[in-house]
Amino acid sequence: MGNSSSSKITGTRSPGGQCYPRLEIDAFCQDAVSLNLFLLALAELQGNGSDNLKNKWSWFSISGIHASPAVQYDGVGGRALTDNLQLNGRPYQIREEGGEAGQGYCTHGSVLLVYGVAFEQAIQDKMKAIARNFGGAARNEYLEAADKFRLPFWNPFQARNFEHPDDRPVMGISLIFCVKKVRVKEPGSREWTTIDNPLYSYVYPTDEQLSEASLTGNAYTAFLNGIGTDTCTTRNSPADQPSVSDHLSLQKKLIRDMNPAIPGPGDGDGAWVPGSAFDPGAFVGAGMKAKLYA
Repeated sequence: MGNSSSSKITGTRSPGGQCYPRLEIDAFCQDAVSLNLFLLALAELQGNGSDNLKNKWSWFSISGIHASPAVQYDGVGGRALTDNLQLNGRPYQIREEGGEAGQGYCTHGSVLLVYGVAFEQAIQDKMKAIARNFGGAARNEYLEAADKFRLPFWNPFQARNFEHPDDRPVMGISLIFCVKKVRVKEPGSREWTTIDNPLYSYVYPTDEQLSEASLTGNAYTAFLNGIGTDTCTTRNSPADQPSVSDHLSLQKKLIRDMNPAIPGPGDGDGAWVPGSAFDPGAFVGAGMKAKLYA
C-alpha cells in the first residue's frame, strides 16, 4: 500500500466523511501547522530514493499517469479506465486519437483528471504519517490538520495586498511560489530546518537514480531524453538559461499584465525584497500585506 492507507484512488478521507473547504493558497498559508505539514509531505513525496520512485503514490509515479514516462500505472494499461467509464455509462466525453482513447488511468482529452485526485490522496496520507511522528500536544494538532486537508488552489485574480498608493489591489502568484527555500519544523526537532521549496520546482530523478530503482527500458530512456539537460521543472526560464526557473520575474510580468495602470514600484516604497529562507511563522505574522513585486 506504500504511502497511502488505501490501495485504491479514493481522494481525501476525513473522519465521519466530513468535507472541509478547499482554500486559496494564501488563506491556506495562514495556518502555520497545515502549511508546515503540507511542505514536509510534498518534500517526501518528491524524493528520488529507490523506494519512493517505485512507490505508486510518489510524485514521480503519479505524474507518470499522463504518460511521461509512458509506462503502466499500477499495472493498468491500454484503454482500461476509458472502457470502464463507457461500460458504466458515465457522461464523460473521451476524445479519440488515432482510434485510441485514454491510455491506462489517463483519459487524454477528457475533463477527468484522475491524477489530481490521486495527488490529493497521497499528500493527505503522507501528512497523516508525518503527523503521527510528532510528540505531545503537537501530535494531535498535526493529525487534526491532516484530517482537514484539501489541496489548496491558486486564484490568479485574488488581491495579494492593498498597500499601493492608489489603493489598487496587486494580483499575481503567492509568495510561497516565489522562494527557492523554505523553513520547516520536523518531528522531534525544536529548530527550524531549511529545505528546497517543493512548491517552487520538482527535481527530476537522474539516470543513476532510476537505474538504482530498477526503472529501466525504452520508456525511461525516452523520459530522460525528453527532459534533456533540465534538472527540474521550470517556469518563466530566461532565454539563455532554459533550465532555470525565474518566478520573481514571472511575478513582475503578472503584475504588469494584470494591473497595467499601476507603475512599477520605486526603491523606497517598502516593497517586499526576497531575502533568506521563507518562514511560515513570519508569513502568518505578515498576513496578506507582504508585497510580491521586487
